[in-house]
Amino acid sequence: MGTVIANCINSFIMQDKGLEAAGLTVYFQTAAAFLDKNYAALVERVQSVMALADVLKSKNMLHEEKYSEIKAETTNHNKMRKLFEALNSGGNVVKEAFYNALREYEPYLFRDLGGDI
Repeated sequence: MGTVIANCINSFIMQDKGLEAAGLTVYFQTAAAFLDKNYAALVERVQSVMALADVLKSKNMLHEEKYSEIKAETTNHNKMRKLFEALNSGGNVVKEAFYNALREYEPYLFRDLGGDI
């Protein structure tokens, strides 16, 4: 029984893949896939970069050194590029926390990019 459940979970983890079951197509997209797919748009359009960085820092998901690097950048574009460096090195857990913060702080952008509110 545990193996069956594990196999089902593994099939749902696939990023950006359609899953066909009983004639219905169910689309699953992870937070990491959403961020990776929308990298350019996020770099270009996120306005509340430091608020998002603050969320990650408050959860101990962003080191002080990287936070300072982000803060030192003079444009939101460059701040987002630095923040993405931290997201990529932090892995899917950090990306999920960022995804949830993005949903809260930038709901219109989030929805415009296809995020599920």
